[in-house]
Amino acid sequence: MERLRAYDEVKTVLASGETRASVVLRSGLQVDVHVVPRESYGAALHYFTGSKSHNIAIRRLGQARGLKINEYGVFRRTVRVAGETEESVYAAVDLPWIPPELREGRGEVEAARRGELPQLVNLSDLKGDLHLHTRATDGHNTVREMALAAKAAGLAYVAVTDHSRRLTVAHGLDPRGVSKQSSRRRSRRRSPGACWRSASMPAIASRKAK
Repeated sequence: MERLRAYDEVKTVLASGETRASVVLRSGLQVDVHVVPRESYGAALHYFTGSKSHNIAIRRLGQARGLKINEYGVFRRTVRVAGETEESVYAAVDLPWIPPELREGRGEVEAARRGELPQLVNLSDLKGDLHLHTRATDGHNTVREMALAAKAAGLAYVAVTDHSRRLTVAHGLDPRGVSKQSSRRRSRRRSPGACWRSASMPAIASRKAK
């Protein structure tokens, strides 16, 4: 906790103790840190990543089974019966694990009970990226580097969307800059081994300089 309080980006310390601290960063983001025993980790993760209504619903299911559920675990009287993992918390109330994104108190508990939880979009489902900035404006890599990285990640397409000259703070491209970038791409397209020669990884450029 002492290291958190001493962090350069901390603007305000709201509260601090041996196992808990709450601070506000210079960016305005509030950060809460809680230290729990390893055997309570899953219960704490569940407790602090669900909405209030979701947590109430899970606690009520626990109460109906003679269980007490909090950030330290699942207890039957004074004996901890679950809590090391999130899965164990849900299993204690006869439910499958519910992803954090669904813990909103909007029918996810009932859907879990019926085995009808929706399938979330995973990273492996993504096929392309339609918003990339190169170092021609405010990005950090060239078009070629970004296309190669996208291909290595298994993406099928990318779109380069560098800023136009309207956004001067981001080094937006003027018509001359767009023309220069286009010429560079055409010359690289003719070079052996250029990544956008591959049919499986086309590079799509979409720039507007007005």
